[in-house]
Amino acid sequence: MNERGLLRLLQAFVVSHAAYAGAFHRWTCAERAKIDAAIRKAYTGALGLLPGTKTTALLSLGAHNTLSEISEAQRASQLSRLSSTAAGRRLLDRAGLLPPGERVGTGPDGELEEQALLSDEAARKIIVYPLPKNTDPERDEGRRAARAVALARQHQRDE
Repeated sequence: MNERGLLRLLQAFVVSHAAYAGAFHRWTCAERAKIDAAIRKAYTGALGLLPGTKTTALLSLGAHNTLSEISEAQRASQLSRLSSTAAGRRLLDRAGLLPPGERVGTGPDGELEEQALLSDEAARKIIVYPLPKNTDPERDEGRRAARAVALARQHQRDE
């Protein structure tokens, strides 16, 4: 197998796994150093370099990225993709990952809209069954509204 094919395999298996697993994980410095060393070792072998090749020489080739660069790119990509839909923005808002100016549930003046808390007794009485899979808030609006009406009827009967 030639060098180009080995690099493609390395990208497909090693780097994609590091990007998937590492983007939102809080690595310690020691763990990050071990993963960076494993990535360098894999690239050294794929490029046919000697095992004793200096790290600075390998980095100067520009053939690979470090875990922090891969994680930063993956995280930015995920946040960008999620912020492109209303449902994604709501998820990001709940996780505290939206900038203050883009928060969901803010009024025209930028202040959060007031929300009322349920009493413990009322919260215990509410039973919400899992939503069916693949129900997008915009695409399946009618289906979700019908479910809300059915749940409201059910809870009215319970009182």
